[in-house]
Amino acid sequence: MPDPARATLRAELGLLGELAAEPCLFELFHDAPSPAELRGCVRKQLHWHRELARRAGGEAPFPRLCVLSGGRPATVLDAFRFEPEPGRPGLYRAAPGWQVDVVVIAELPRTRDTLLLRLLGARAVLRDAIRELAALPGDASPGRGASPCPGWHACASRSRPNPRRARRRTRKRRRS
Repeated sequence: MPDPARATLRAELGLLGELAAEPCLFELFHDAPSPAELRGCVRKQLHWHRELARRAGGEAPFPRLCVLSGGRPATVLDAFRFEPEPGRPGLYRAAPGWQVDVVVIAELPRTRDTLLLRLLGARAVLRDAIRELAALPGDASPGRGASPCPGWHACASRSRPNPRRARRRTRKRRRS
């Protein structure tokens, strides 16, 4: 269950925060998922709901399933009759009772609100998102506001981890 006290932090995460504003599961696919893979995700959603109800000793909110896809799953969108969310490029919704969304990362607009999701993309979308992230000021977060996680920018903007630097930091901590 999302913590209401953290609504401000979720708002800073842009579209990712909006999707996480209610109980949900995220399934990430580098490429477009197949219908069989989507059915597997729905199976997990149903099992998770059953587990939440068991823990609550009765009814529990039905969690939303957010499928994040690097590529456009045309077969899935057609077979399950997902509809585009008006005014939200890249976001598709199933009939309301299913509580299933598909986010096509490659179709998301290049805005700060979508940067965190585009960092989960593939190929050119990912490369562009990394460049955009590296260009942000050091105190900015990839969502909307100030960074909820101090120091994230220094870690995220490195194109490749430096093992020697990590070993040095570990040694310094041990000596302290």
